[in-house]
Amino acid sequence: MGITATCTAFGRRRLKALKQIKSRADWEKLWPAPGHAYAFTWGDCWKAVTEFGVSNFPAELGFYLDILGMKVNAMWDGHAMIMTPDGEFAFTIYAAKRTAAELNLQFMLGNIAVAAVALKRRGVRFAQELKAEWGDQHPMRTCKLRTPSGMIITLWGMVEVGKKAAKKAAKKAAKKVKKVAAKPKRKPVVRSRR
Repeated sequence: MGITATCTAFGRRRLKALKQIKSRADWEKLWPAPGHAYAFTWGDCWKAVTEFGVSNFPAELGFYLDILGMKVNAMWDGHAMIMTPDGEFAFTIYAAKRTAAELNLQFMLGNIAVAAVALKRRGVRFAQELKAEWGDQHPMRTCKLRTPSGMIITLWGMVEVGKKAAKKAAKKAAKKVKKVAAKPKRKPVVRSRR
């Protein structure tokens, strides 16, 4: 049996189990154990990276670093490995003729309401405004923003629900947004390679 057939059999076994699972107890009982043990250990510099091409590399670089406040872990020949400031998440962009339209980055935030207001004030284009993902009484919210090359980034986060919570969140967001939405205090430094 080849690798494709083996993987298909593993995948079908999981899909069959998923149809029978109705509770956490079912999950524990019915979800199959892995076919093999995890074979890797993480490196020191970063853990895992998704790489995708963008049609406007300079604009994307400015968007992630100067608008979203991320940092560069490494840069080389039209590539940039970008990380969150805490180093928990990384991805690489590279200069390409077209932006990879199938890719959608997603981030879970602890301050989604504040972040959405701040990003709007920074001029970020939204494909979807902040909305209740599963109804107004559920605390999960999402919004979708568009990068300069047209890629979608989905932001997820929890908020307090109810009338009092909505008023409280709006006041809190308005106060905090001034700090978060501040424009950069320094201009970008341009260095040439020789």
